[in-house]
Amino acid sequence: MFLLDESTFVTSEQDFVDARDFIRNVIMEMDVAYTKTRVGLIIISADPHIDISLNAHGNKESLVAAVDGTGDPFETSEVVDLSAALYLARTEAFAWSRGGREAMNDVLIFLISQDLPYNTSSVLREIDLLKEQQTSIIGIVFGANDTEQHMEQLRQIVSFPEENIFVTSNASLLSDKQEMIVNQICGEVPGNVSMMCT
Repeated sequence: MFLLDESTFVTSEQDFVDARDFIRNVIMEMDVAYTKTRVGLIIISADPHIDISLNAHGNKESLVAAVDGTGDPFETSEVVDLSAALYLARTEAFAWSRGGREAMNDVLIFLISQDLPYNTSSVLREIDLLKEQQTSIIGIVFGANDTEQHMEQLRQIVSFPEENIFVTSNASLLSDKQEMIVNQICGEVPGNVSMMCT
């Protein structure tokens, strides 16, 4: 399940497009099917919502088309509730009615701008509850000026710190980290979760 920042904290529309394209490219590396890998998308905004449920698309082509058509950056206020998006992920996104499966590992991958407040007490509380549910969390921050500062904050959030942290100065550089992130998601790195990838 991807969480994508659509808020005004994203510094440019191009950053949003680059982040969305990154999700698209990662999906292209996965074996998407109802009986294999299921992928969903939650939009982080003033009104967080599940844009794509895990059971919405049973093949890679329709899923990619849905991702390409998602998002409307800068049409939201600066008041963004990341904790509400995480609550949505915890209570609804992985539910059986939305395509969740008990036998599969739940993986949450969030792509957020450096300016989005992501280490508040309410966010950390939701992160702890997700981890209690055995949800694996990967954090990707783009637009970061102080890489080490974000690394330290992300260590409080992600599963298996260091392996699940990715920070770039802008979203266009996500492509440089794509292979590492795909390997992390698809089971090529010790200590991570394993999904069905091509």
